[in-house]
Amino acid sequence: MLLIGVGYAINPVEQIKKAEDAEKRNHLLQMKNALDQYYHDRNNYPKDVSTYKAELISGNYIKEIHKDAVYKVDTVGGAGQWYVAYIKKSAVSSNSATSDCQIACSSFGTNPKSDYVCTFAGDVDVSQC
Repeated sequence: MLLIGVGYAINPVEQIKKAEDAEKRNHLLQMKNALDQYYHDRNNYPKDVSTYKAELISGNYIKEIHKDAVYKVDTVGGAGQWYVAYIKKSAVSSNSATSDCQIACSSFGTNPKSDYVCTFAGDVDVSQC
């Protein structure tokens, strides 16, 4: 019985997923720093979700953005005054019909049971997610 408990505690697949999630949190922190610097320079966040990666990389704000990162930005009047960025964790706990962004917006990275690593800035309007 003890052997089963030890095997469960050091489950290699779970450990790999935890390491992947730690890497995703690190990528998201780098992305947050890049977005904050971009805002500092331009007084808005990148306004086009299809080109934000190129804008941040070509502007030397960041070297790379995680392939699974999702970026949502304020679209009312093209203001670019808030953003939500998130990545789905490798070790997910549930499935939901709610959109990924609404789930991420509801947790903002403070809920350890969330299936997402999330960051945001500004006065986020969840209805635009």
